Amino acid sequence: EKKYGSYSSWAIWNEDNKKDTCIIRTNYKQLNSKYVFLGLNISKDCNLAGWQNFHGGRQDWKLVGTCNHTKLRGSYLADIFKNIPIKTASELKKYIQKNQKVIKQNVDFFNKEMKDIGMTKNTVFIVLGKTAQDYFKDYFQNVYKNKVVNYLHYSAWGTKKEWAEGLWKKLGIEN
Repeated sequence: EKKYGSYSSWAIWNEDNKKDTCIIRTNYKQLNSKYVFLGLNISKDCNLAGWQNFHGGRQDWKLVGTCNHTKLRGSYLADIFKNIPIKTASELKKYIQKNQKVIKQNVDFFNKEMKDIGMTKNTVFIVLGKTAQDYFKDYFQNVYKNKVVNYLHYSAWGTKKEWAEGLWKKLGIEN
């Protein structure tokens, strides 16, 4: 939590208070790296601590319904680019073009992060959003032979039910 808690989180929520991340500590035996959800970057500087990323944003509730009562519960949630609070993918692309060293720094960080969370050759990466998918394929994925599932970002479209059912279908999860 000290090392990655301000960047990432785990797919376990207290459904009565989605911002309460104590549930992660009390259910630590359910944490796993079978699935790793990957977004692009955090959209605003939230001074996050203690697994708060993915636990309070406007659209994070879609993840709750998709993961909390399925085999996705306990999955790891992360952004591929850390500490770059930029709202849109196009703005992030411009930032990265001007700061190419950001790619190597984040790839190195990601590789260490995956090792630390216990990623295995059977881990499935679920990459959310077209821009994240492009960057992941071009820079992050090359050292991994893992299955990669590309899917729309949860803020992109539809109801929670539509988004969840589409992802479940893609992963072969029956509800």
